[in-house]
Amino acid sequence: MTPDFMTPLLASAPADGGLLSRGGLFLAEGGLMDTWTRFNFGGIGASKFARDADHLFFWIYLISAFFFVLLMGMTAWFSFKYRWKPGKVPERSASHNTYLELAWSVIPTMLLVWMFFKGFWGYVDGVISPAQGLTIDVIGKQWSWNAVYPNGAVSSESTRARSLNNPGSENGVQDTPIFYVPEATPVTLRLSSEDVIHSFWVPDMRTKFDAFPNRYTSVWFEGERITGDKTLPPDKKGNPTLGKDGKPVPYTDHWVFCAEYCGSNHSEMMAIIRVVPREYFKHWMEDAATPKGTLVERGQAYYKIKGCNACHSIDGTKAIGPTWKNLYGYEVNFTDGTGMTAAERTGATFAEYFKTSVFNPGAKIVQGYPNQMQSYLGRLSDEEMRCLIAYMSSPLLTDRPAPQSVDDVPENEKK
Repeated sequence: MTPDFMTPLLASAPADGGLLSRGGLFLAEGGLMDTWTRFNFGGIGASKFARDADHLFFWIYLISAFFFVLLMGMTAWFSFKYRWKPGKVPERSASHNTYLELAWSVIPTMLLVWMFFKGFWGYVDGVISPAQGLTIDVIGKQWSWNAVYPNGAVSSESTRARSLNNPGSENGVQDTPIFYVPEATPVTLRLSSEDVIHSFWVPDMRTKFDAFPNRYTSVWFEGERITGDKTLPPDKKGNPTLGKDGKPVPYTDHWVFCAEYCGSNHSEMMAIIRVVPREYFKHWMEDAATPKGTLVERGQAYYKIKGCNACHSIDGTKAIGPTWKNLYGYEVNFTDGTGMTAAERTGATFAEYFKTSVFNPGAKIVQGYPNQMQSYLGRLSDEEMRCLIAYMSSPLLTDRPAPQSVDDVPENEKK
């Protein structure tokens, strides 16, 4: 976002060489402006809007620095030149100077008006999305983000981040969801919240917008072409992730934070926007529309898709809610003085307990945890509930699993 008064200079500047040329030292990629941006923001903006915002910020900084040096220098010089001297009568100050007063009023006003309109136009460009952009619903809740794609797909991928509340945990307990977006494509985020006000902030893209309960807001971005040599990691089975051309798939990650205080775990409300090639994104979105595999494998996917991983760990470490590790088949005590035996936490009684806890979380509160979970009534289908129960009662999460096949059930002796 170059100032208007610089446009004629740049239009006539040579393609390379010269301080103000497009390929020169000052404005070129890798030039002083990019160096200054990296120093202040830790990296170059990852979208067109980000680069425009960085350039505007840079010019405002330059203008401010110029006038600071000018005014402080004049102040120092006048203080020295007109300092008090013994025996010298002070000169009478002029009552006013019309040209000087016009200069220090008009010039700053023109600069401020330019700053205002450049900032306003940039804001409008960031809020009004292109008509043909890809729209993704982003839902915030305490304390996680979720994204729903146009075909109903929900990302089940995540990475582990060390929890601030459990710094001694080797793996941490905070699952950070990963949202895929295509490169060089306008993406509109339709924001909403299930509980309190959140703020969707992507520092790399200089994008931040609030998400409110009971209303929608939107913001858009267009990720730049992927650079660098990072490629997608292998899948869950250890097979390399390849594109249609048989080559590793490149990607770029951008962290997402909540910039509006929303409760005790506000600082851990994170996500990752992963920019991938368009062709791979189309394949990924189609594949993510419906979890595949056994009940256990689908339950493992729904654990992340439905946001259970935001509050419940699966490695035994304490999180916002009770861990799912050994939740099945082990006794538990509740805050009302009652409890369930290990036998009651199996089979149909466990399934009924889990369903009640999901739809009416305040009915049975595990000792050591507050009553803070929201009801999932109407947000989980019977099929999804069965998959989650199968996952919790599998060897993946409990040392006392339910039988997974006929081989796990002993055969009665013939009489």
